[in-house]
Amino acid sequence: MTSPRQETLDRPAPALPSRIAALPRVGSRVTDQRIAQLKAQGREILPLTAYPHRELPESALAAGRAALDRLDHPPARGLRGLRAALADYWGRLTAHAYDPDREVLITAGTMHALMTCFMAILDPGDEVLLPTPAYFFDGSVVLAGGVLRFVPFDEADDFRWRPERLEAAVGPRTRAILLNTPTNPTGAVASRDDLEQIAAIAEKHDLYVICDESYDRLVYDGGRHVSLLECETARDRLILAASFTKSFAMANWRVGYLIGPPPVMDAALKALEWSFLYGPLVNQCVAEAVLRHDLSWLDGVGAEFQANRDRLCAALAADPRLSFVRPRGNPFIFLNVSRLGDDARVASHLLEHHGLPCTAGHLHGAPGYLRVAFGGPPAAVDEAARRILRAADELAGDNS
Repeated sequence: MTSPRQETLDRPAPALPSRIAALPRVGSRVTDQRIAQLKAQGREILPLTAYPHRELPESALAAGRAALDRLDHPPARGLRGLRAALADYWGRLTAHAYDPDREVLITAGTMHALMTCFMAILDPGDEVLLPTPAYFFDGSVVLAGGVLRFVPFDEADDFRWRPERLEAAVGPRTRAILLNTPTNPTGAVASRDDLEQIAAIAEKHDLYVICDESYDRLVYDGGRHVSLLECETARDRLILAASFTKSFAMANWRVGYLIGPPPVMDAALKALEWSFLYGPLVNQCVAEAVLRHDLSWLDGVGAEFQANRDRLCAALAADPRLSFVRPRGNPFIFLNVSRLGDDARVASHLLEHHGLPCTAGHLHGAPGYLRVAFGGPPAAVDEAARRILRAADELAGDNS
């Protein structure tokens, strides 16, 4: 017998707005939900990760414990000490000065940073250009009233950005260009010249440039991460979005930030207050303590991921059914699996039958590809390669 409460819940609800109805969930969260279900059934899932794993310094944990007893809360912009530490940190990296009271805003991770940023700069219908393949940025733009316009780049060209192609996509409603370097999922790494050219395009066409630099520590083969903030061109149009998740091995603390021109930060502050009021005190105290600690405890993170990348690439390179661009940064390999069939089917097969977590390329704007993380124990990376090749055998047989 159906309860009255269940009958009430089952009644048709008022229609939801079209922007929500048409918006997908974040692809990786859907995958994580399925992984949790499989683990609850006792299934083994390979422990691959996109985040560095390090124990936080004791001084940072002590700062968090001390904050538990405090009754005050941070300013909406974020703890003054954390903002000052970030201004100092990025000042050393970029040789530019940043005002912690006017140019830095603390958020709950990079996605929250991007959401508040786009709410600050977009009018309904404004367009944001996005090089693809790309991370799941859809909702950050759409929920702010904007329209994402994808600008595709190619495996045959190593997924390199071509600034002239971005400029050709600028239209009358274009308001911003959204970048991500090192690029999730392709592993492309922007050069100083790439960024300067894109900044010049922004100045020419009256645009903002927002750059997500979450994987700044994961650059390989002796390369160096170049930040958008290092550009000399159009500095009043450049906005950095970043987090402590990957850069400082703080995945579960959800601390991110924006650095940008004061008018944008003031507008983003309003968006933050109306959606969030202010961020958690404990998390920000820990983040500040991490920044003020000697960062040598993070030494070797890039080398560990590079070694895993090399293992995975070496194991997959000889299979003619697969192709990929050797990632120069980020913790993923972006595999072309188009010879094996539909990318969603391949991703599902790998997870359901081989316990290998991955996301389908169409979720990144690139049908026919898979994104596979290579962080974690080297043995897990070796096993991932074996399972990918085994799955390729199975899927190729199905298609024959």
